[in-house]
Amino acid sequence: MNFNEYQDPIRVGDYEVRFLKNAEELLAFQKLRYEHLLLEFNPERHDKERIDYNDGYDEIASQLCVFDTSEKKEKLVGGYVLFRCAPDKICKTQSEFDISKLLKKHPNEVLDLSRAVVDPLHRNPIVLKLLWRGIEAYVYNHNLKYLIGTVSFKGIDPTPYLKGLSYVKENYRMDEDMMATSLQKHDLKLPQLDPNEIEVVKKQLPPLLRGYLMNGSRIGEGIFIDKDFNSVDVFNILNKDDYGLRRLK
Repeated sequence: MNFNEYQDPIRVGDYEVRFLKNAEELLAFQKLRYEHLLLEFNPERHDKERIDYNDGYDEIASQLCVFDTSEKKEKLVGGYVLFRCAPDKICKTQSEFDISKLLKKHPNEVLDLSRAVVDPLHRNPIVLKLLWRGIEAYVYNHNLKYLIGTVSFKGIDPTPYLKGLSYVKENYRMDEDMMATSLQKHDLKLPQLDPNEIEVVKKQLPPLLRGYLMNGSRIGEGIFIDKDFNSVDVFNILNKDDYGLRRLK
């Protein structure tokens, strides 16, 4: 973890977004991720002896979080884990996708975003906008160009999602010269879509993926089945120069 990471906090009402300062805040973030990320994706992972989620990546990352400051003791209510990628540095997405082409072409311009987590009681536009304002500031402060990560379809059977996967591959495939490819090999028989069903298929995509695509994201090659999270993951990349983070807010 990097408790030395700093940028000016951003406040809206009772909410503030900033980087974590100490181990106590990190533990609170790990508990939030266990309760409202891991268990929401995969309830079978419940362990009464376990209270937090630490996948080992916090050691090499920075944690950007939103706090509710309305009470005397502020409460951590959401956040992202951020990795500044480089050829000689490990980032979370590399556990699922080969991004060597991207890093070779843009070695110091890539920011890896973990899955976002927000306390259900605070899932409102203010918290989400604050997280993205914090990310935007970080991107511009460090001269980064690409935001990457994975977007998930719930469950580990890709069959119900074949039409959606066919649609994004046909229309949102990223450039070959920096293509990210799944570390797993799955022989998916993607159907050819009838033009009359495209609007229905688009509505069946995960809301987060639809939002990214509307703002210019592109998708990598293949899928990764994450049994730990009970999800089918696709690689997602957003170029801030082409589309601008402000459109996501």
